Amino acid sequence: MKYTVSIPEIDLSFEVEEGANLLTELILHKVFPNDGSYCGGVRDCGRCAIISNGVKVLSCKTYINCDLTLQYLDLSQMSIKDSPENDRNLIRRRRMLSVDRGKYYSGGKIGVAVDLGTTTIHYAFVELPSGYKKIPDRGKKKENPLKNRQEEFSQEEYYPDSIKMRIAEGLREFLENEKKEGAILEVSCKGKGEEFLSEIRDIFEELNVLKISSSINPQVAFGGDIISRISASLNSSDARETLKSLVTTSISYEICKFLIEKDLYEVDYVVISGNVTMIALLLGEDASSISQHPYKSNYLTVYPKTPFETQIQVYNPQKHRATIFSFSTDSSPEIEKSGEYLNNVPIIHFIPAISTFVGGDFVSGLSILPEPGKGKYFIFIDMGTNTEIGIVGEGRYIVGSAPAGPCFEGGNISCGMRAEVGAIYSYFINENGVAEIRIFEGKENDSDNIKPLGICGSGLIDIIAELRRTGLLEDEGILLNGENPFRVAEDINLSQKDIREFQLAKSAIITGIEILMEKVGIGHKDVENVFVSGGFSEAISIKSLINSGIIPKELSDRCVTLGNTSLFGATSIFLKGRNSFSKIAKTGEYVDFVAEKNFQSKFIENIKFK
Repeated sequence: MKYTVSIPEIDLSFEVEEGANLLTELILHKVFPNDGSYCGGVRDCGRCAIISNGVKVLSCKTYINCDLTLQYLDLSQMSIKDSPENDRNLIRRRRMLSVDRGKYYSGGKIGVAVDLGTTTIHYAFVELPSGYKKIPDRGKKKENPLKNRQEEFSQEEYYPDSIKMRIAEGLREFLENEKKEGAILEVSCKGKGEEFLSEIRDIFEELNVLKISSSINPQVAFGGDIISRISASLNSSDARETLKSLVTTSISYEICKFLIEKDLYEVDYVVISGNVTMIALLLGEDASSISQHPYKSNYLTVYPKTPFETQIQVYNPQKHRATIFSFSTDSSPEIEKSGEYLNNVPIIHFIPAISTFVGGDFVSGLSILPEPGKGKYFIFIDMGTNTEIGIVGEGRYIVGSAPAGPCFEGGNISCGMRAEVGAIYSYFINENGVAEIRIFEGKENDSDNIKPLGICGSGLIDIIAELRRTGLLEDEGILLNGENPFRVAEDINLSQKDIREFQLAKSAIITGIEILMEKVGIGHKDVENVFVSGGFSEAISIKSLINSGIIPKELSDRCVTLGNTSLFGATSIFLKGRNSFSKIAKTGEYVDFVAEKNFQSKFIENIKFK
């Protein structure tokens, strides 16, 4: 027997078989609630709640045996006090955030840089310099059997090598647009930190950035981490195809939206930067080897693909009949399997990876770093569930991956959430003992009505750092005076278990730093700068990174936060070409932290706060 599921607010109805799981059907129809289930369907996060026939239910636990009329939960419908555990995480689907640079398009070629993150996808749309040309790859034929099908980004030196990229004013505006209060860069450091920042601020202006935007990665419907998605992809080829379709359609939608807004015909290049798993899933390939010993991947280097191969739309659907979906700015695009491309030129490029756990997103970040002084080194940290760490100097890239866990993205934290509207991103205890809290605000004028809903990664780091600074948290990680949990805000607490999750994450990171420094044979005095990147690094206080124990105190005067280096680096390919990225990927030296003899002892020792 079949039943009808209706969602009046988006004018959608579809039929399902009796006994079908509601969350699964919503995923298949790309209308999952609240950005999907962070837990990947194991039924412990509460993010998939929806109103079904007037009753709030978890869609992952709902099996259809009658006709359903659904309604999305909204912030105004939430009551944190009366809601079950984790309901504070139920946030209406975040609006797509964007910044239109207001630039005049002068007729040049268009490039799109894509940072394919696990939970968020970031985009930079740029007009390339006049005279920009495509030239063939100069690699040896035996290394690249597809040479004749490839086209290379120009290697012409439009700008001197000294010009590197860091934080673009466009991205600063983007961040301010979301927070209403710009992130404060704590740049007071030795070494090349300040010189680096001033040297590269104008690079996006030089490239003529037309738009910066961001959207949720719809694959979060299958879980907020890569293991959940790999597990889902192993269930069937249909699941792999769905995972691919979700992300390629999302990228296509954003590209088409840009082309329609600017009244342009097509984009000329797309560059995608992401970890190995994200790239494999985008291509619809089997990613099982990534999660099984010896953790090998066939996708460290992916040669350029055509739009037809990737199913990424590069044409304006209002100007060109070669399309893969019907486009509407008011709703999600629907895939049309019969669509066919006229363009078979491989214009979709991928940033290469160093290893299975050090992906193209980290290589993008490494590519924009300046050269350290003679005999000096940089430490580069990309914080996240899989925190990548690298030491750069003397022509070497020594890298490793620290399994920090999902706490920096709100996972496994009782009141944790991603950096969305309502998330606490900054926390400070003033001299009167009163907590000063900042939260991500919405775009509307009702920001005064938004209550704290949870704690995101930067907020967690701030809270731990303040507890340590004020003496409320012992070296062993135990709250003083038996105060458990610690009250952060109304209905938002930090438990002893949450603190332990953080301790494990910070221990993994600082242990990785120590192991790499030993491998290279350097001490703190040899480190010129520590660069910290990651999706939430713009909101991180350097003081909090030090006080919480993530970065050694000896390096406190040399730290700089860099923001989204994956996006910045991917954009720089339009100036530098692929060769610099390939060189880093090929020469990078990967260190398996867990395989090191002293890892276990160091890890246990570093769990303590010092």
